[in-house]
Order: sequence, then C-alpha cells, then structure tokens
Amino acid sequence: MRGDGVAPLYDLVSTTSYKGLSRELAVSIGGVRNIDKVNLDAFAEEAKRLMLPRSWALDQVARIASSAEAALDAVCEELVSAGIGAAEIVRDKMLDDLRARIARIS
Repeated sequence: MRGDGVAPLYDLVSTTSYKGLSRELAVSIGGVRNIDKVNLDAFAEEAKRLMLPRSWALDQVARIASSAEAALDAVCEELVSAGIGAAEIVRDKMLDDLRARIARIS
C-alpha cells in the first residue's frame, strides 16, 4: 500500500448529498447496498468474505474514518487555491452526510 491519498475524481462524487438520488452502492459492503445502513457489522462481514483479519480490517475503517473530514478539507483548500471557489459549497453540502456515515462506523 502506498499510503493515504485522494481517490480518482470519479470516486469522489457524492450523489448522496442531493435529495432524490439513489442511496444504493454499486458494490455491496458485507452484503449491504444502502449507504445509510453500512455499519461496522457490514465491514466485519466484508472482511470475513475477503478472508481478512477482522481486527485489521476494522482498524483500517477506523483509521480512514478518523481522517476523512480532514482529507475533504484539504482537497477543498487545494481546489479553492486553484480558483474553484464552489469547492467550499460542495464540501459544506457533503459534510453532514459524511459525519453521519462516520458516526455509524465509529
């Protein structure tokens, strides 16, 4: 693993911030497809399916969750510095949803 980094832009699109769009994931996590129902049990089940040690997998989930808001802020700052002021609007729109998801897996 090369470390933390930003996923390709197509992985960053958060359609869940927009009312009326699907809350279904393209790929399930532990058999769960609805993003609002993904929790630690779903990640534990996915780790089992992938034959990964449960504790290691859940540690990775916790590590990523604990850095997600800071990563979103950093990307926003980069975009604003590049002259894309609307990045703050998008970040603010995504924050409540992001915080709710982190709370479900923390």
